[in-house]
Amino acid sequence: IVSSGAEGSGNGGNIVITADNSLAISGQNPYFYSGLFANTNAAGQSGNVTISTGQLSISENGAIEAGNIAGTGNGGDISINADNMTLSSQGFISTASADKGKAGNIKIDGSKISLFDEASISSSSSGTGDAGTISINALDQLFLEDSKITTEANFADGGNIFVKINNTLRMVDSDITATVGGGLGNGGNISIDPVFVILDNSLVIANAYQGNGGNIHIVADYFFSDTNSIVNASSQLGVDGTINIETPNIDLNSSFAFLPEYNKIPVLKSDQCQFRTNETASSLIKSGRGGLVPSLFVPLSTPITGLEGY
Repeated sequence: IVSSGAEGSGNGGNIVITADNSLAISGQNPYFYSGLFANTNAAGQSGNVTISTGQLSISENGAIEAGNIAGTGNGGDISINADNMTLSSQGFISTASADKGKAGNIKIDGSKISLFDEASISSSSSGTGDAGTISINALDQLFLEDSKITTEANFADGGNIFVKINNTLRMVDSDITATVGGGLGNGGNISIDPVFVILDNSLVIANAYQGNGGNIHIVADYFFSDTNSIVNASSQLGVDGTINIETPNIDLNSSFAFLPEYNKIPVLKSDQCQFRTNETASSLIKSGRGGLVPSLFVPLSTPITGLEGY
């Protein structure tokens, strides 16, 4: 553990790590997670966590966390700059607030960002303070499989989620959500801006309870979503949010060509060898091999060269 805390009215210190090559955080025992922690238990504000590295790996319940655990102070921010970042096996990055203070923001900049196997990036509020904002900027891709990027508030406003990717956002069995579980808080807004969006059994949701649902804005050159995926911005008792998906109107069905129906199956099933020899038995002998010709100077043969029947 590397930790910084605030137990009174003073603010907690910051955690700053610079690793030119890589930083790996992994492991859990019955008492604690491995990780970086900047928390406050009182009126003081917790410190910030700042990481700059070539490759960041968080796995096996490893954690980066900044939060307000029990006091009125605001939670700290988490800022990460990594060329490649991988979260797996329930590894997580989180900011949180359990009281009046606001949860901190999370900002991640990188090239390739991947989340696997119940990994998560989250900002939550279980008190009256608002959840923080999550901002992700990827030069190449953001890939989620069985993982979550989420902001959540029980009573206050949900945090916003901004995702900017130069290439592809792909989600498999995963969620991007900005929700409010109860109270008058409004759902957070979600903004997604890549070239490709691929949703496979995944959710993009900005819901609220009594407050207004958040707004969802997706800008993509190509948007692919299967029937099991859901994009929703609603409120159980308040006003539903808006969903705006800006993408070219590509009708893939119009480009499909239907193959002709072959009903003369007996022609294909007939035994030509038996017909030619007038015998009750036939055989097929394979001689030679298919594939590319062995030399540029050898002429191409027909597909049935090397097959003789009798």
